[in-house]
Amino acid sequence: MKETIKCYRCGKEYDRKDLKEIISCAHCHKQMKINEKSQKRFRIVRYMFVLAVCLVIAFCMNMATGNNYLALLVTLGIAMLLASFSDSWCFKLTDVLFGLEYEEYTPVKISNKDRIKMENQKKKKGLFRK
Repeated sequence: MKETIKCYRCGKEYDRKDLKEIISCAHCHKQMKINEKSQKRFRIVRYMFVLAVCLVIAFCMNMATGNNYLALLVTLGIAMLLASFSDSWCFKLTDVLFGLEYEEYTPVKISNKDRIKMENQKKKKGLFRK
């Protein structure tokens, strides 16, 4: 595993301390995003991480209380919290296990006119809910 992330445009290297899905280069101001292959691996690692933690907690709660329903409720609550807060841990874990590969990222800006047109198309198809 490399210790640095290299910008695809200017070649400046950055430390891998703060891994994120999208990284901005401080030198040339271009953005890099993890590629599709790394995104799939990250999702798998995040699901397995949440599942493993929830299974351990459910087992411990069930052994301590003997109440399956309480264990289920606590586990569901912790799973919801972990799913939203575990991204930084899972990025680091994915990087350690598989390595993260970055590519060029250009954010797409949609004008208000195009946004209204897309919403109207969704309404016609029945995909838009108020």
